[in-house]
Amino acid sequence: TSFVVPIQVRVPLEKILLQPGAANLEGRLRIFVVASGKDMVTPVRQTKQVKVTVSEADLKSGKVEEYVHEVRITLAPGTYTVGVGVRDEAAATTSYLKGTFEAGREARPASGR
Repeated sequence: TSFVVPIQVRVPLEKILLQPGAANLEGRLRIFVVASGKDMVTPVRQTKQVKVTVSEADLKSGKVEEYVHEVRITLAPGTYTVGVGVRDEAAATTSYLKGTFEAGREARPASGR
């Protein structure tokens, strides 16, 4: 049995270099996710560059405070350490975070896709 585990990466907008675009402020991120368990390490899941778009009004009002991106990885049941890296392409900065979780408890079975 394997599980599709959704990993939400939340980045505060104040930490992203947002530059004026055609109608909104825009930023560019690259997100990396890797999971390691007892007997395995997943290949690094690298997203393509993602574009963050927010209106200046929403940013100033605080209506939108963070950018959320979801990456799905398929894992067998067990305890895993997950590492997440976020690279702000415009600012040329990278941040890393890791955490531990148990696959198979709050995840749903993989659909086979």
